[in-house]
Amino acid sequence: MVRTYNPMGNIESYITKEQADDLIAIAGVEWHGLIMLLLSRSGRRITEVLLLKCSDIKWDNNSIKWNILKKKKATTKILPQDDHTLSVLKTFIINNNIDADEYIFKSYGKTGHYTRARVNAIMLSYGKQLGLDNIGGEKIHPHMFRHGFAIHFVKNMKRPDQLFQLQKIMQHADIRETMWYLDHFGQTEIREMMEQMWKD
Repeated sequence: MVRTYNPMGNIESYITKEQADDLIAIAGVEWHGLIMLLLSRSGRRITEVLLLKCSDIKWDNNSIKWNILKKKKATTKILPQDDHTLSVLKTFIINNNIDADEYIFKSYGKTGHYTRARVNAIMLSYGKQLGLDNIGGEKIHPHMFRHGFAIHFVKNMKRPDQLFQLQKIMQHADIRETMWYLDHFGQTEIREMMEQMWKD
C-alpha cells in the first residue's frame, strides 16, 4: 500500500497568523482566548492542549511537557514555548487558582476538562463573528490552527535543516509528512527568494 503524506487534505484549510490574532482578540472569555493562543503558537492537537496541567509547564526553561496522542499511542515530549504564551498562561493560572495537578482547562464534566466539542462550538461562534466560519470550504475547527502553525513556520525558515525542527515540534513520524507543508510557498515567496539569491 502506498501512503500519501498529506496531513491536511485540503490545502486551503488553515488559519493564518493574522486570522489567529483576530480570533484571540475577539474572544470574550479568558480561557477561550488562551486555548486559541496555545493552539496557534504550539502546533499541538486540541486534545493535547485540553490535557495540559499546571505541572506540565516547565517555567525554569520556558518549555511545556505535552502528552502527545497519536494513533492511540501516548508519549510525552518537552518542547520550547514562546515567552508571550507562557506569560499569558501564568497569569491565567494565578487568576484562577489552578493547582499543579489540575487541568488548566478544567471543568466539572466526566473528563475533568473541557471537551473538543465545546471548543469546536466556541471557535465556530467567534469565526462567524469575523466571517471566518468557513475556511477553504470547511467549517472552522481547532486543527486548522495546527496546520497554520506549520505553514507559518515553513514560511519563516532561514535554513532548510529547520524542516527537521518542525518535524520534531509536530511529532511527525516521517519527514515526508512535514515536507508536505512546503507546498504552501506561493509565487510571492518564490519571487522573494529568487531576488534574495542574487543580492550581494
